[in-house]
Amino acid sequence: MLRASLRCLEVFVAVAEEGRVAAAAERLGITQPSVSEQLRRLEEEAGTPLLERRRGRPSLLTSAGLAFLPQARLLLQDAAAAAATLAEDRAGSVRRIQLSAQRLVANFVLPDLLATFSQQHPDVRLDIRTGGQEEVIDHLLSGSADIGCFLTNNPPANLSSQLLRRERFGIVASATHPLAIRQGLSAAELVSWPFVRGGRRSLLSQELDALLTAAGLPRTKIAPARTTEYDTVRALVRAGTGLLLTMTQRGRRSGGRAPGRA
Repeated sequence: MLRASLRCLEVFVAVAEEGRVAAAAERLGITQPSVSEQLRRLEEEAGTPLLERRRGRPSLLTSAGLAFLPQARLLLQDAAAAAATLAEDRAGSVRRIQLSAQRLVANFVLPDLLATFSQQHPDVRLDIRTGGQEEVIDHLLSGSADIGCFLTNNPPANLSSQLLRRERFGIVASATHPLAIRQGLSAAELVSWPFVRGGRRSLLSQELDALLTAAGLPRTKIAPARTTEYDTVRALVRAGTGLLLTMTQRGRRSGGRAPGRA
């Protein structure tokens, strides 16, 4: 594990961008020997040269240095953001809410609501994390999130919860799928067609299984390709790989109906 100090990273980035030790020292307000020492420590810890020194000519990044430079910049940006957050807390000027949301909810339910909230409460900082339903529950139980939003008909007993709204679900098909133009389909007609789904063990998949069972489809075929990423799911459905059980709001955004078009 690399344990370089932020000063080492600052020095490395400065030399990489300025090309010369003297220019980097002037930019950072430190001496040239100090710049050289910080570089030596960083390269010693990295176990490989990051810069190729050339007397009287600008330094060049080695292949390792080229690969490390964007990561070093990101680390410095993260450190600056963390410092700004601490400064805000010390000043007491910003209230913060840690929100954890299931991806499906974050992408298709919360955007307009959060935008409105931010306009109405400019003094509140929303830190939003997204993940699977399991991750949201973990964030709440560990205390790393103040509020969690996810889809469920069975709220966990160890969490205090409140129903925010109900969502309708429907079945979406490719525009070229034989079922796309059909109306009034029965469960018996749907049961022979595969569905694009993620793994059956996830909490979301269990919720979807319960919805399908309630609709008269206790066992459905699963398409060979599985994914939890919506863009990939939509591409698979459009290609005719299988049907999709999804929120009808998502179906409307993609121009579909139940069965509809993905």
